[in-house]
Amino acid sequence: MKLILAYMTLKGFIDEAKSQVDSVTRLYSDVGRNADALALYFGEDPARCPFEQVKSAMSYENPFVLVIVTSR
Repeated sequence: MKLILAYMTLKGFIDEAKSQVDSVTRLYSDVGRNADALALYFGEDPARCPFEQVKSAMSYENPFVLVIVTSR
């Protein structure tokens, strides 16, 4: 009986984890497409402009971004 309960608990966990992984994978894919579109907008080659570089360029630590945000 304990083995069946352990199996059901593990199966439930795996099913939930699988759906969470699928959700994060879709989100990461969408973010990647948006980063590529942003690189293209600024005339850069997305293949040469990794996501981390786009993220750092658009973060609030960038003085240019701070000027744009505070000017609203």
